[in-house]
Amino acid sequence: MTDFDSVDQRTLQLGLGELFERATKAWPGNVAAAFPGERLTYRDLWQQALAAGGRLVRAGIRPGEHVGLLLPNSSRLLATLLGASLCGAVPVPLNTRYRTDELPYVIEHADLAGLVTTGDVEINRQGERIDYPARLTAALPGLAVNSGRSSQVPKLRFIAGYGAARHDWLTPWPDTDHPAGAVPSWIRRPAPGDTALLLYTSGTTARPKGVRLAHRALIATASAGMIGRIRMTIADVVWSPAPMCHIGSFVALIGACAIGAQFVSAPYFEPAAAVDLLNRERVTIAYAGFPAFYYDLGRVMRETGQSLPYLKILTTAAGPAEIARVRAALPAALQLSVTGSTELSGSICVSDLSDSADQRANTAGRPLDGIEVSIRDQHGEQVPPGEVGELWVRGYNLLIGYYKDTKPLLTAGPDPGWFRTGDLGTMIEGRFAFRGRLKDMIKVGGENVAAAEIEAYLLTHPAIVVAQVIAAPDDRLGEVPAAFVELADGHVLTADQVVEFCRGDIAAYKIPRLVHFVSQWPMSATKIDKPKLRDLLT
Repeated sequence: MTDFDSVDQRTLQLGLGELFERATKAWPGNVAAAFPGERLTYRDLWQQALAAGGRLVRAGIRPGEHVGLLLPNSSRLLATLLGASLCGAVPVPLNTRYRTDELPYVIEHADLAGLVTTGDVEINRQGERIDYPARLTAALPGLAVNSGRSSQVPKLRFIAGYGAARHDWLTPWPDTDHPAGAVPSWIRRPAPGDTALLLYTSGTTARPKGVRLAHRALIATASAGMIGRIRMTIADVVWSPAPMCHIGSFVALIGACAIGAQFVSAPYFEPAAAVDLLNRERVTIAYAGFPAFYYDLGRVMRETGQSLPYLKILTTAAGPAEIARVRAALPAALQLSVTGSTELSGSICVSDLSDSADQRANTAGRPLDGIEVSIRDQHGEQVPPGEVGELWVRGYNLLIGYYKDTKPLLTAGPDPGWFRTGDLGTMIEGRFAFRGRLKDMIKVGGENVAAAEIEAYLLTHPAIVVAQVIAAPDDRLGEVPAAFVELADGHVLTADQVVEFCRGDIAAYKIPRLVHFVSQWPMSATKIDKPKLRDLLT
């Protein structure tokens, strides 16, 4: 049985908007998405998407143009994203963490013709005031006096906002103009290979890159992983806490839509509220990946005596030590491992439900059907099984390209079409085991050290719940390991104790020379932002 045997092959020929149109016709009354305080059937979401698409058309958006979405996870975001897709535009979900440095760069680089946000002001769990128009005003001087236009981003023709219209330059968008009747004439039917999304992904040393993803790649990858490998059915409810500028949320959303299941998320992650949401919506699959989400859910349940009785499956993108902690936090759910990236439309490898506990902890599973993987050395030669090398990938899931980047993307010559991921790993009985990132290699006096190896060792200490290791400059050795660690509640450690824990168990050159204790991590979309950790060293 292949990963596509349970997938309707016609699904793989649709665009994102068409996928939701088909779901609306097949399952109009099924709940499509739920957020705190709101639930939408497929019919509801389709009507809201038509309304949003119509507003974009009336604003002058043309097929192929880029529309930015500066919105938290919500029905507004989903409807606007689908509306943009339906009218032939390319949605560009923006990271809601962006501030005055990142916003103008991405708006300009993406050539946004329009941007949709919200005028409402919210307070997040850290007590921070979330005011997107205020951020835009700070990021793009001149908006207030130029009717929403800025010389910094000359291609941006309008900025629209749901909710309170507190700025003259913000075009107000209502939530209530949902149309009825026939499908409008402005709907466009994309080719499967057309660009469906432009997602900006953080680099390790440079500005974010705009990843162009095709309709076919997104739908096929999500279907193969969620429906084929994880065996999600129409009765399942899948939760993703990631913001919808992140590929993981799209894997969960598209997989659910392809089979008529329900997607659940929230504007931001707050552990106690998340436990309530998962129980209220009877979530059966948690597609979170990052272990900290699960640690926080487990902590809330220990403190309150609550449980997650409906949760059957959770996915992780982590190493064995972190997976052990996830399993301890949520022992009733079956843990499955995944590995993937934005450039590869989400998942590359996913555990089988029948994999043993050791296989699910120590590997990320087999490649999805139709996706080839190869482990290569620095010269591009395949390494023997069990040896570590760089992960190369080839298949239907590859990105179209990086926006405005003309450098060769795939290998050429006698063995063409491979994408070099920059991930290090090895194959164990046909399953991929992650061993770190090429750019996370630390060269200590001529010795190559994988940051992931040190991180995994630090996590064996019972007081350490999160560990990140980066390179710190050193006059004598060039680079040395610097560790950032978060301690479990109620535990106290000194830097010297962390170093002493390592001494004698790992090679001396791998022992962190610097140790910093962290309670709040700098984050990109869903992962720790290592470049910002490097900034803390200066």
